[in-house]
Amino acid sequence: MIKVRVDQAECFRRGINHTYPETVELDIDPGQLPQEERNWIADHLKNNEFSPPTFDFKGICPPSVEGFLEAVRAFMSESSGESDSVEAV
Repeated sequence: MIKVRVDQAECFRRGINHTYPETVELDIDPGQLPQEERNWIADHLKNNEFSPPTFDFKGICPPSVEGFLEAVRAFMSESSGESDSVEAV
């Protein structure tokens, strides 16, 4: 299980039920992820809590595995310089 912050404001903007707690625990199956994503996630875990390399990380939305992976891929893309306008959720 990985603890991840939820961006409640962004969920509200998207019309997603915003009654989630500030953090959610997600059951991520590392065997279903490419090695590069597993390595990147592992490098940003502290006590099973996702700690991305930016101070302005507000959380994920939607609060799901898909929302988490969307954020991870955005961070990975941003850190590799693939896009100048990637916005992490």
